[in-house]
Amino acid sequence: MLFTYACADNYLKDEGVPFYSMYNISNLSFAKYRVTWKRMASKMNAVVISSMRTDFGTKKLISTDTTSFFAVNDKDEAHYLCAILNSEIIDDFIKSFSSAGRGFGAPSVMNNLAIPKFNPDNKIHMKLAELSEEAHNLVKKGKPAEHFENEIDDLVRKLWNIE
Repeated sequence: MLFTYACADNYLKDEGVPFYSMYNISNLSFAKYRVTWKRMASKMNAVVISSMRTDFGTKKLISTDTTSFFAVNDKDEAHYLCAILNSEIIDDFIKSFSSAGRGFGAPSVMNNLAIPKFNPDNKIHMKLAELSEEAHNLVKKGKPAEHFENEIDDLVRKLWNIE
């Protein structure tokens, strides 16, 4: 089953209120997990964010106004989406119609992706989630995670029956 994920977009909007006011903040901004990417870039580079421990307790990480995100409440689903977005096929697809810079990672580019709805019983979905989570854990430790790229690319091609 194909499913269109709703993409959230935070940005400032002038409504005659103080310049520091934030608009388009909603419950999606505070979802348990957010798959976030830069809107102004030359390459798709997504990451899963959630919360972090601070001296003041656990705090939710909030995306900046130059990012877009998918909001989900399941960690495996977040990592599944993140792996797909970081695949070569998605990056090449977006580059085929969206130039680097301001519009590269705009939320509207996600309207052109038919990402299958996450299914925890699907082995490909779960393997993508596992690879993304492992890559995130390596990066947290300051280690490179490039060796996951080929396997993720192969699995995303299988996901869409592209050989």
